[in-house]
Amino acid sequence: MGTPNGCTKVPDGYGAANFKPACDKPDICYGSSTDRISCDKKLRSNLKAACKAGYPTLTLPTVADEYNKCIAMSTVYYDGVRKFGKKHYAGSGNPA
Repeated sequence: MGTPNGCTKVPDGYGAANFKPACDKPDICYGSSTDRISCDKKLRSNLKAACKAGYPTLTLPTVADEYNKCIAMSTVYYDGVRKFGKKHYAGSGNPA
């Protein structure tokens, strides 16, 4: 089992969104029997949920804009994990 350490080499959040809990979960998942792609897809879902929690009211244009930027940043984090995470996967599932 991996040791959770937040969002490695990137900030643990964006604006009002706290990404650390979402980033901790793949650290554990990467040491399990779960396939890597499943771990990564769950990360993407959890990052988006962190954006929704950080920006629960989208009535003002500025809030909606920040929320959209947060969602875009969650995609950047996901893409980074897909590109660079394989070497950290130590689970028994498919590492692809």
